[in-house]
Amino acid sequence: MAKAVKLDFNKNELKELIHGLDRIKDKFSKRKANTEINKIVFDAAKPMTAVMKATAPMDETKVLKKSIGRWRTKAGVRVGARYRKKDKNKGWYVHLATYPHKTRSGSMTSKSTPFLADAFESTKGITGKLIIEGVKKLIKW
Repeated sequence: MAKAVKLDFNKNELKELIHGLDRIKDKFSKRKANTEINKIVFDAAKPMTAVMKATAPMDETKVLKKSIGRWRTKAGVRVGARYRKKDKNKGWYVHLATYPHKTRSGSMTSKSTPFLADAFESTKGITGKLIIEGVKKLIKW
């Protein structure tokens, strides 16, 4: 199960966002409102995806870098490495590249880069602003 992410907004931005989301829900049917909100978040996640791709660890095949993307789901928007069977398990080893882990000999790996978390932390402000701008644009303030 994927974790929801937490974006930081100041009080005024949060008020604007909540008011805008309420206006979207009033303007559209429930299903259409969710679709429009997902479109806004999907577009806002583009800079985060770009940073993740840029900071991904390099290997000879560049498979991990190619597997990073953003996609819509019924529950919302996901950003990260594709790892499902449907995607031919391209980024299945993202957890091994990101966090230290035990090897067969029992020792811990020393080479790991938390590039997903770093990319999120560095772009969450931009993503939050893009979400607010997208909501404003949709309701035409």
